[in-house]
Amino acid sequence: MTSVADARGLVVASLLVEAAPDAMLVVDDAGTILFANGRAGHLFGTPVPDLVGRPIEDLLPEDVRAAHRGHRAGLAADAQTREMGSGLELHARRFDGHVFPAEVSLSPTEFDGRHAVIASVRDVTDRKRAREHTRRIERLVDRAHEGVYLIDPDTLRITYANAGAAAQTGWDRAALVATSMLDLVADMDDATLRRLLHRAVEEGRFPTIVTLRGRSGDDVVVELLLEPEYRPDGTLSAVAALARDVAERRAAEATLEETRAELRILEERERIARDLHDRVIQRLFAAGMHLQAATSAARDDLRERVDPVVDELDATVREIRSVIFDLAPHAPTAPLQQRLVAAAREARRSLGFEPAVTVLGDLPDLDASAGETLVHALGDALRRVAATARATRVAVEVRAGSGEVRCTVTHDGGDIAEIVRVATSSPTGEDHR
Repeated sequence: MTSVADARGLVVASLLVEAAPDAMLVVDDAGTILFANGRAGHLFGTPVPDLVGRPIEDLLPEDVRAAHRGHRAGLAADAQTREMGSGLELHARRFDGHVFPAEVSLSPTEFDGRHAVIASVRDVTDRKRAREHTRRIERLVDRAHEGVYLIDPDTLRITYANAGAAAQTGWDRAALVATSMLDLVADMDDATLRRLLHRAVEEGRFPTIVTLRGRSGDDVVVELLLEPEYRPDGTLSAVAALARDVAERRAAEATLEETRAELRILEERERIARDLHDRVIQRLFAAGMHLQAATSAARDDLRERVDPVVDELDATVREIRSVIFDLAPHAPTAPLQQRLVAAAREARRSLGFEPAVTVLGDLPDLDASAGETLVHALGDALRRVAATARATRVAVEVRAGSGEVRCTVTHDGGDIAEIVRVATSSPTGEDHR
């Protein structure tokens, strides 16, 4: 006869089983379900009476049922409390056919005088999703070049370190997680580090410069960006630290400053080259033209004295053009034919019309200096025509041959032909009238 105490014990046990958060099943040695709590009916999607009397294999995916029967026979021979499938990924099946990841624990028991097993089944779908989400985040964090640490604010222990932290310090991740952040920070004592972490908690994210001890003995100066991390209940769980290598940033800043300085020099050189071309060359060119005009009707002895001066001015112009080319940035230039046509079109402003340009044959690839000399000399020749001849038509013929490129400028304002030529094998050009 059951005593009152035994009856109360049974009631309490029944209440505990029904209040359990996991599905509870009692299964005999034959694999028949003898008992199921309410949570089991909810988990497997069927009323509890439909579970009792069924084979336990009905709650498994079809492809593992045969193997499970063999495992069950082995478990019956070795009855002990265990976690089923430790290290394996187990799955259960609802009555609607849906398969879900499960965690199963087994405990031997007696039920109605028979040997049986209590199976505790838990749906771990949410846990698996959270674990996979955490792994994805960890993989993303590991791709970061910066070091990432999680620090326990109470013990100062490192609870997490990414691959970037290991590469940054030379320590493997296991060694980092097993140590204290205080052992890694070279220039701080316990009180200073705790003040920093407290400041991160009080103020939120803020940066600070620290020195980390590298495994090889080399210190690594980093910018440590500290930020508190909280649990869902609002309590502090850790302080996250993002460590950026300051040496790399300083090197990048130094490179940027060097680039800016070089750019300033190039801008100044370009300004000087522009002033030489727009002012000095034009004045020398005008002076030469005035001298030529003044000596056209002068005595032979005066012309003989002035002509060398004009030639010297022309030589000076060529030298200045060479200097201008060296000063100006050597940006990619257009093909020679295109540049010569552009120089002829530019003369429209002084002539009042555009000269006709004819190119005979393929022009060779001149070096940059020779090309600049030819283009500028053609422009000067066209300006001379505009200044000294009353021309209404001007033609430019460009021809390559005999080791030179020659531009011949003819017009209807006189019998003089302007001939500009440059050697194809030398950067020095000659301007012949």
